[in-house]
Amino acid sequence: RMLRSIGMFAGSIFLMRNFGDLMAI
Repeated sequence: RMLRSIGMFAGSIFLMRNFGDLMAI
């Protein structure tokens, strides 16, 4: 349960960073 929430949190941050990089271009 805890591991899954942490994974989703990290995944959302990873997606946001990638999306930000796409927007920057």
